[in-house]
Amino acid sequence: MLFVFFGFGSFAQQLPQSTQYMINDYVLNPAIGGNKSYFDAKANQRLQWVGVTDAPRTFVFSLHGPMQNQKVGLGGFIFSDITGPTRRTGAKISYAYHFKLTDDIKLSLGVSGGVLQFLLDGSKLDLQDQNDLALSNGIQSVVVPDAAAGLYLYNEKFFFSLSAPQLMNTKLQFFEDYENTLSRLSQHFYAMGGYNIPLGDFVIQPSFLVKYVDPIIAFEGGVRATYNDLIWLGANFRQDDGVAGLLGYNINEHFAFAYSYDVPMLSYSNYSNGSHEILLQIKFLDKK
Repeated sequence: MLFVFFGFGSFAQQLPQSTQYMINDYVLNPAIGGNKSYFDAKANQRLQWVGVTDAPRTFVFSLHGPMQNQKVGLGGFIFSDITGPTRRTGAKISYAYHFKLTDDIKLSLGVSGGVLQFLLDGSKLDLQDQNDLALSNGIQSVVVPDAAAGLYLYNEKFFFSLSAPQLMNTKLQFFEDYENTLSRLSQHFYAMGGYNIPLGDFVIQPSFLVKYVDPIIAFEGGVRATYNDLIWLGANFRQDDGVAGLLGYNINEHFAFAYSYDVPMLSYSNYSNGSHEILLQIKFLDKK
């Protein structure tokens, strides 16, 4: 049952994964909020393991930007993650403070807080014991608080991020009279980084993401090449999972589009047609 409840990705992680982590980075770390001169809105849709019945489907909408002095960043996001009979829905708001370490390097510290609802639709389960007291054919849900913290070191050439989502390790207690549940929001720890390498009309950006959920460490990394700040292509590798191709297009100074396709390389590749991810971006209220 624990696998059914929390199987939202590989390596026992509970949070949804994203191939476009280097673009939708704010969702991973609240300290990134307000790191640009403009407000940044992104809508991200991921269809994972297409062809597999009840495979994960994730939607995220995020918005963040700087205040007038560009030292404080505010933002928030909502998400819905559906896998089979389970659904996780959450919302968070964040605060980040940016200050200079040197003339061109900044450090940001950020926190976020919100709520998360975990829901189980019992009507989608085929129970061996129809009188099981722990499950019913109705809907069971629990709403719990959630929090995250992080730091972000960056300038125009590089970025490095450390963050801790689900920091509170909150217990998921579905029944008021049963407190010995083992179901919890496990603490996650992320390390992410990247570097921009100018090559004529191109900018090459290698990046990585390391995820730790006790006792497992997982790695993914990639590279993308951007031409004249207009169009970019990239590739990504996820440990013990597969590879992905990415492309993006900056339609104008306000709108951008990105798409990625994951090719599975494990045993489930015989059953899945891969994973699709689409991202739409809007930039507005530039403070420059």
